[in-house]
Amino acid sequence: MKRFVSILFLCGLLTVSGNSQVAAQTIVVGDFAEKPTDLTPRMDPVYDNNGEKCANLVFNVKDTTFVIEGNLGVLKRKTKVGEIRLWVPEETSRLTIRHEGTFPLRYEIPLRIVTLMAYHAYLDLETKKTKEAKAPTPINVYIGAGFNALSVQGLSVAVGVDISHHVIEAGGIYGIQKSDNLYFYSGDKLTAAYQYQAIRGFLKYGYDFKPADMAGVMPFVGVAMNVISGKAVDGQTTNTEDFKRASSVSVIGGVRLSVLLGKYVRLHITPEYDFGAYKSKNCKLLNENDDDIKKWTEGIGLNVGVMLNF
Repeated sequence: MKRFVSILFLCGLLTVSGNSQVAAQTIVVGDFAEKPTDLTPRMDPVYDNNGEKCANLVFNVKDTTFVIEGNLGVLKRKTKVGEIRLWVPEETSRLTIRHEGTFPLRYEIPLRIVTLMAYHAYLDLETKKTKEAKAPTPINVYIGAGFNALSVQGLSVAVGVDISHHVIEAGGIYGIQKSDNLYFYSGDKLTAAYQYQAIRGFLKYGYDFKPADMAGVMPFVGVAMNVISGKAVDGQTTNTEDFKRASSVSVIGGVRLSVLLGKYVRLHITPEYDFGAYKSKNCKLLNENDDDIKKWTEGIGLNVGVMLNF
């Protein structure tokens, strides 16, 4: 009886050991590279929903039961001994790879996928901790143009860099809105008369969540500087330039909502709020005398525009 119990105990240990070994298995992908000599995408073309010819992803495998999904879909799959070949649309950027007994692998493709090109890699299950070469950090550079309303009303331009969803953006707004004519007196004597416009420079940091491949949500914070310049009112005598310029600095916060229109173009709408952090003496004076100028330095803003990704 004791021998029987001992045998059962040993079998239990082996079972636990075996289960833990399976649970420790991980899916690994390596040596992902272009293979220009592989002409299969050209010889056996498959078209995506936009009528574009697909690229090929070829995985060398020991086990062909891997389930592979692409963020833009998989149009065709061929399985041979030791090989899985997929036809995927251009600009596919992420794969979800599944295998029984393991956690799914969400694999960020380290190269840009282009039409009619073949890419080869190995795909395997590993039970040991292996030191893999780190995939290159995805970096995306973009330029943007749009129209800003509610605060400094005018045309906006920006350039930004997205490093693994962390976004740094710099740009400016050229204000086209003009203030009312403002008159300055010394006693009863008119000393200056100006009409004002503003330009703005800004720097932002945000994190673009991209909850879907077609859409992005990016909360951000930043800082903006407004330079308000006056032009002498026609027909009025201006004896001093003391009130010609003003400036302010704002802390800004908001959310950029974007949607993909094509392979490289995104449309965005960006509400934000300016918290006036600093105002020059002239800026405070102008704010007291013109509501539009006050809106340029603090309050709600809204930008609508497009971004071109590279």
